[in-house]
Amino acid sequence: MIYQYTKRYLKDKYKEPTENFQWKNLDNLNFLHHIQLRYSDAVLKKEIQEVKEAFKDFFEPIGTLLFRYTEEYGVRFKIFPYRVKPQDSEHLESIIKIIKKNKKHIQVCYKGQENQIAILGKIRRDIDALMFDSEESVHKKELTKYAIKKALHLNEKDIVVELKRIYIVKIFDENAQEEVLETPLESTDTTKTHNGYAKENIEKSYNAIFKKADIKEFIQNALAKTFQDKLDFASISHDYYEKKSLKIIHAQMSQDLSYYSAFEEDYLSGIATYILRNHIYHIHEIMTEKLLQEIYHKNQNATDFLLQFNGSIILHNGQKYKLPSLQDKHSQKISSAMITSTAFLYINIQNKIQTLKEKLTKLQKKIINLEFASEENAQLESLYIQEKNIKYDIVCYEKDLLQKQEQIESVKQAITTVLMSRKKPLGTSNA
Repeated sequence: MIYQYTKRYLKDKYKEPTENFQWKNLDNLNFLHHIQLRYSDAVLKKEIQEVKEAFKDFFEPIGTLLFRYTEEYGVRFKIFPYRVKPQDSEHLESIIKIIKKNKKHIQVCYKGQENQIAILGKIRRDIDALMFDSEESVHKKELTKYAIKKALHLNEKDIVVELKRIYIVKIFDENAQEEVLETPLESTDTTKTHNGYAKENIEKSYNAIFKKADIKEFIQNALAKTFQDKLDFASISHDYYEKKSLKIIHAQMSQDLSYYSAFEEDYLSGIATYILRNHIYHIHEIMTEKLLQEIYHKNQNATDFLLQFNGSIILHNGQKYKLPSLQDKHSQKISSAMITSTAFLYINIQNKIQTLKEKLTKLQKKIINLEFASEENAQLESLYIQEKNIKYDIVCYEKDLLQKQEQIESVKQAITTVLMSRKKPLGTSNA
């Protein structure tokens, strides 16, 4: 089947789709050569719709695809990242109404599991029919999942999983989560066993799961959930962070792994430990980004939390401790003014670049539609100029960001380092 053949090629060749992906002439030639190993030009032309669907499905997680095939040029396409968030979709209320109107097609205690709900085929078919002709730039699957949560009044931590014909809701178990939090997390020594299981077995299972799933996306999603409540930098204290942060993240990862695998809870806990130990720096980099965002939005608790990493000596439970200190790679202390100015500079320029990129995406889609419709169009020259100007503005902002990159990276690295650190009893080594 040419669909599967194409999809497998894209997956093997490019691993995961990215928003800035560019399909160049060499990519086109390599793809056509691969196709011709099994299919003739006549079959390719006849089955080009399946090829198009394979491309669309591969790039669906990041945006919509405008695809064209000609015998002269081969495959041409353009990716348009989603511009509309699910919660802002014009179709949200209509989808919620479909779900509520068809309650008899919602099955609780699915397959005997009290924490599972099934959204059956009738609802999915009606939603697909509603969205069939929509040109809204929204991730339709994520929109459906968001609508299901709203319609059923689900908790933010409840998970909606898409299967072939139905959606499954997995209800978050607060009691189970708290029980895991009480489990002590071992040190980051990667030579130790993982929750009683051999590292080799855990590593094999980890590789099997994340051969298909993206580990960075998994970590990002898990931390996003913890930021909503248990690790909300708008409210947590420094002491709470030290005691709870790794346990909370470990528990959330264990919970999320259950939607990728049917392993027992204690085994999934072992895989979560493996992830923590092998991605510990990246995990704290994400927390650094979150803190900078909070400081940019003038969250006083987040600012105070970070500035407590000042190297001072405190008395805790009758014992004197020295707090970690925010320092650059030359062991020079980083001031609060430097952190605040860096946060505003870094986030502000990023936001401006993102706004321009969204504007550019919309313009490029219009250009390609006109190019596909006709080789000559009076509007195109004006649009090309607009495109050039926007690209120039993006380059200028990116240069500004690059000029300040050393300062930004120095601050980010310092924050990441202290977030990984813990206060030390006075007189002990910092090793």
